[in-house]
This record gives sequence, structure tokens and C-alpha cells, in this order.
Amino acid sequence: SPTSARLLPRHGVDAVRGSLTRGFPDPASIEEQKQGYARSLELQLEEGNRSLREQNEERKRELRRAAEQRKQALILQVEQQVRAHEAVLDEQTNQALMSLKKAALDQRATLDQQAASLTLEYQQRKMQEEYLAAQAEMQKQYLESHARLQLEEQSLPSPRGAPVRDPGSPSAGAAPVAGA
Repeated sequence: SPTSARLLPRHGVDAVRGSLTRGFPDPASIEEQKQGYARSLELQLEEGNRSLREQNEERKRELRRAAEQRKQALILQVEQQVRAHEAVLDEQTNQALMSLKKAALDQRATLDQQAASLTLEYQQRKMQEEYLAAQAEMQKQYLESHARLQLEEQSLPSPRGAPVRDPGSPSAGAAPVAGA
């Protein structure tokens, strides 16, 4: 201000002017410091970005490792469940096979029993048939022998005037009457 400049002696203005900026950085120094700080901030920013990216990648790796471990644990758990279910199915199948085998054996026993029963009945009927055939043959032989005897008897001369008998007459089996 002009009024304060008039009140102060001339060498005092130079002294005031130099004392206010003394030790204070000039604009070139400020610009240089600013550029230095800017470079430092840029390096810190790059370092911070790199550090955050590395942390991010490490967290992702940890996440993948944990997920892989969890996945392996789940696979193991599912495989154990599958094996347990397979064991149950195997047991059910074995029981069904045993039931089927028992039913087949029961049917086989029934079939064997029926076959034995039918075979026995056949043998009994065959024996009865052979017995009846033998009886019929014996009856036939008897009747043939009887008829032959009667024919022979008829062809023989009758003793002392005995009448010849007719095999078909009712008195054919009767004894001859004496003196007739």
C-alpha cells in the first residue's frame, strides 16, 4: 500500500520484502517439489494397485483352494452315500434272489412229488391192467380148454348107449342118467 510505503524508510521496504519470502520456497521450487510428490504419489498408487491386485489374486487362490477342498469333501460324501445305497440295493437283490431260489426249489419239490405220485399211479394201473389181462387170458384159456374138451367129448362114441350131449343145452353139465 502507498501510505505504508511512505511511512517506512526505503531500506525498510526491502527488508520487509526479503523477510517475508526468506526461507519460503519460490514457485520453481514449489513446482519441483510438486512434481516430486506427484511422482511419489504415482509410485505409491502403482504400488497400492499392485498390492491390492496381488491380495485379490491370493484371496481368489485361497477361495479356489477352499472350494476344491469342499468339492473333494462333497465328492467323498456323495461317493460314500452311493456305496451305502449300493450296499442296500445289493442286500435287497440278494434277498430277492434267495426268495426266488426258494420258490424255485419249492416248485421243483412239488413237481417231483407230483411226478412221483403220477408214476406210482401209473405203475399201479399198469399192474392192475396186467393182472386183468392175465385174468382175461386165463379165462380165455379156460373157456378154450373147456370148449375143446366138450368138442372132444362130443366126438367120442358114447359109452353104452349114452346120449350125445349138446354143449349149449341146459343139461349139458348134468351127469347122464343111468338106464336111459
